[in-house]
Amino acid sequence: MTTQQHTPGPWEADKLDSDGIPIYGGPTDNAPLIARVYDVGEDIRTNARLIAAAPDLLAALQDLLEARRLHMGPSAVRLRYEIARDAIAAATGGQP
Repeated sequence: MTTQQHTPGPWEADKLDSDGIPIYGGPTDNAPLIARVYDVGEDIRTNARLIAAAPDLLAALQDLLEARRLHMGPSAVRLRYEIARDAIAAATGGQP
């Protein structure tokens, strides 16, 4: 696995405010602001959900590649596939 060089997840999309939707690097009150999604004619909540899901999507893909590299058995690969499917569902609003 590669060394993590970003703010660790989970990232949380906060509520829409007058400046857009802030994305924080965790659920705590002192979590750092990662990004802010502005309404640019697209679905702002969809964009925020995708950005907030980025750490989980990255981790799921890295785990799948690691499972293949290590020639893990079908049950280990299946578990990682399910984690990846869940991360995609979170990023897309429940549509794996």
